[in-house]
Amino acid sequence: MKSWSRFCLVAGYLWLMVAIILFLAATIGTWMHEGYDGLHKLLSPFESTNYIVIIAAIAPGVGLIMLSEKLQTRP
Repeated sequence: MKSWSRFCLVAGYLWLMVAIILFLAATIGTWMHEGYDGLHKLLSPFESTNYIVIIAAIAPGVGLIMLSEKLQTRP
């Protein structure tokens, strides 16, 4: 079980890193193409679609990390 736990931990952190890098790249791309006004619209607290997509992109990584912790505690 230790190998699956380690695999889930590494995959979870990789998933989180890739998701964060893609989010930052999309944010910078929006800023470069649409300027500050486009960035302000993207990060507006009233733009709920953006936050739903961010949560959906990060959730599998967090789930894998939680699964890894659960597998470590199993006998």
